Amino acid sequence: MKIALSVALVTCAGLASAANAGISVTTGLTDAEADALGGGLYVWEAEGRFGDRGGAAERELGIGESTALPPADEAQVDWANNFMPPAGFNGYSYTINWDGTDTVTLDVTGIDASGDAVIENLVYILPGAESITDLYIRAAGNDVSLSSISWDLDGLMGSQAAGFGDDPTTVRFSGSQLTDGFTLSGEFTFAWADGAGTSNSRPAWQIKAAVPSPGAAMIFGMAGVLTLRRRR
Repeated sequence: MKIALSVALVTCAGLASAANAGISVTTGLTDAEADALGGGLYVWEAEGRFGDRGGAAERELGIGESTALPPADEAQVDWANNFMPPAGFNGYSYTINWDGTDTVTLDVTGIDASGDAVIENLVYILPGAESITDLYIRAAGNDVSLSSISWDLDGLMGSQAAGFGDDPTTVRFSGSQLTDGFTLSGEFTFAWADGAGTSNSRPAWQIKAAVPSPGAAMIFGMAGVLTLRRRR
């Protein structure tokens, strides 16, 4: 079977509530744009990645200060391929909890390529308290793989996917409400047409929290920014 797909999709919808009213959403960001908006000041990052699918040499899940550094906590998972999923596979569920001070957790559940249960609970305690105002969700694939991830941020829902030759894509949430803590949950899948063509970090997703530098949010003005308003 020949598979030829090209995907770079971002959707976002939600009903403004007391928890998310006033949060701004910027979709379709490139890596450079996201890093510029965040000022490079990410304080924690969580990641799901292809890795070596359960082997000991590479991680598949990680959480810590930065995905470029050894994680504070990690896990190995033999991912199910969403192109040829095992019986009963409905994707992976994840939940991130940020306590508003210094602790973030990542919980992932589902089944692996053999149909065995996946239950992973990761935690990162920061060296000091941080006041987060920006949150980023990034999806990345490559020529033969696809990463898809959805989200529910206190009732603000959406999804994005990237891969099969398309560049990574990022959605940014920004608002003072994030400072007090939040719960982010959703589903994700990885799919690949050729395992030999994947890499440790593709397909993958990253979720990053930032304390942006002053004025960083003005770099792109209001272009692409949607401010949520209460529906009438």
